[in-house]
Amino acid sequence: DLERKDILYDISFVGTANSSTTFYRINTIRKIKDYCDSRGLSSLFYLKYRPLSSSCVKRFFSRLEQKAYYDAIDKNIEDGFLYEKPLPLEEVNNIYASSKCILDLNHENRQGLTINAVTAIANNKKLITTNRGIKNELFYNPSNICVIDSLNPIFDESFFSKSIMLMEHKFMKVED
Repeated sequence: DLERKDILYDISFVGTANSSTTFYRINTIRKIKDYCDSRGLSSLFYLKYRPLSSSCVKRFFSRLEQKAYYDAIDKNIEDGFLYEKPLPLEEVNNIYASSKCILDLNHENRQGLTINAVTAIANNKKLITTNRGIKNELFYNPSNICVIDSLNPIFDESFFSKSIMLMEHKFMKVED
């Protein structure tokens, strides 16, 4: 059993919402945060966004997407999960080390595993992910990995209370 006394969060996520492929994360995290709050689950979500003055947003978002992006930021900015500045890697690592479960919100049409998924698996953390393809991996175990829909991110809160099953890292492939 890998239960540790230094766990501060049931679930955490650190990532960005700075392109049209990650913009959906604002609304998904809002829903997951509300779900966790209503069930007494501790969470830390840190979503870095690009400010209105960002040339990246102006360059890669249509005018309609820009409006929707900043409307979503304005609607959620007071809820404590949107930030303009990135976190140092050491702080991200500390957050994940203090978490029972890591949230993984894939870019649309992404193939393969993200760094959040690899971090969770390598550190024997539970993983909640939008990556449906993970069910095809040799290391997939529903006791450790919960796949959710980004539009309706519901999961059974008992997922957190179940002990994590040790994963055999030999199933992790490293591409040369």
